[in-house]
Amino acid sequence: MKCIKNIMLAASIALASLGMSFSANADLVRISQSVESEYFGGSIASFVFEFDYALLNTGLIDTAFLEVSDYSLVYLEVSGLPDFFLNINDFQAVVDTDNIDAGLEFLYFEVDDQPFADLFSIDALAYQLEVDSFEPDFNLFDIFELDSAAFVDFDSGTSLSFGDASISYVSAPSVLALFGLSLVFVGIRRRTS
Repeated sequence: MKCIKNIMLAASIALASLGMSFSANADLVRISQSVESEYFGGSIASFVFEFDYALLNTGLIDTAFLEVSDYSLVYLEVSGLPDFFLNINDFQAVVDTDNIDAGLEFLYFEVDDQPFADLFSIDALAYQLEVDSFEPDFNLFDIFELDSAAFVDFDSGTSLSFGDASISYVSAPSVLALFGLSLVFVGIRRRTS
């Protein structure tokens, strides 16, 4: 029995030291950023985008050519509507992983607010956004009615731009789970002594 307790103690210490180092071994890079419009007078979209840490410092990455497991769109808000009120129909992002402090270089999405419209029995709107840091003359944001395709509003060109990017590093949940498990073993060890 004493041998098992010693093994459990050694395992919990090893797991605790692994858990303490999780911030140094991030698994994901998270970029939080917004898209600003001079015409609309502020932010028209904000998003949180994550990609695999292993892709850091590999040059440009484009979600059109990545496996879905290598990136995720964690959060998207368009015209004040959070992502749970939106259907995301198309999404593409380009990031220079050698200069992630600049944030995204290119963003394209097509979304509609059908879930929101169904909830309040109103006409659904569709939104299309394309922002390119290097070709700002081709930037566009348009809003139209989903069913009739009737034009609602539009902005284009250099009036649209990316806001400042916030970069953070995120550990995988498995490391946090191991850390939690080690704390449980330490608690059990303390209780039995």
